[in-house]
Amino acid sequence: MNFETIEPKKIISYLGKEWALIIDLRDEEEYKKKHIRTAINISYDKLMEGNTEFFRNKLLVLYCERGNLSLQAARILSERGHHVISVYGGFHAVNGNYALTKEEKSFIMEE
Repeated sequence: MNFETIEPKKIISYLGKEWALIIDLRDEEEYKKKHIRTAINISYDKLMEGNTEFFRNKLLVLYCERGNLSLQAARILSERGHHVISVYGGFHAVNGNYALTKEEKSFIMEE
């Protein structure tokens, strides 16, 4: 593997960074209900089928619902030469992370 996994709390350090792109791999409905602020929504299938060259100069921070799809995507994208991080446990772990302070939980956006 040529990519990192990070614990859920660490995703906060990538918010608003020009050099990082947070990608929510869940379906659009789930994304609209609740997602991480600044994350863009590209489903796993669309990301794997699409041209990822325009992401080449960014650190890709991937999350899905529970971490499985983001690990698969990270593996594939790192093989294609991208710098990738996968969030361990996915959005489920980020949203349910009781170690987050109230301020840190404010990075989760709800519809």
